[in-house]
Amino acid sequence: MFLSCDGEKYSNNENNRKEIITCGHRKGIIQHQAKINYDLLLNHADEEIHFLFKYIDGLITPSKICSNKEKEKATYTIKMLSLDFHRLNNTRIEAIIQLAKDLNLLTDNEKKLFIDSVLDEDQESLPPFFSTLKDNFSFLLK
Repeated sequence: MFLSCDGEKYSNNENNRKEIITCGHRKGIIQHQAKINYDLLLNHADEEIHFLFKYIDGLITPSKICSNKEKEKATYTIKMLSLDFHRLNNTRIEAIIQLAKDLNLLTDNEKKLFIDSVLDEDQESLPPFFSTLKDNFSFLLK
């Protein structure tokens, strides 16, 4: 999740050009500006954390299967890394819309094969916003 995020600088207002930085790049910035609680900040390199987040309709939230402590950590991580920044939410929505458009061009038999290939976790390179696509389209595999 954090490695796949480009974390580029974006302006949230054309007039003031305030830079918004997300994901791992945000972590580097906030280390110098605020005290980070590393007991709460999730690190995918240390543990499996993908199941702690849910990406429905482009929004990132703690998963419903989280314990209270896991929910606290997921919420803190989302906030500290700006993973709920509108640009990321919008880009997740764009990925959902594009995949839906691609599916509309296929027959029912082709849709399952296509989704199976897109959501294959063993592929060499996962598509952008893989977790978002998985959370929103894996129901088609059942």
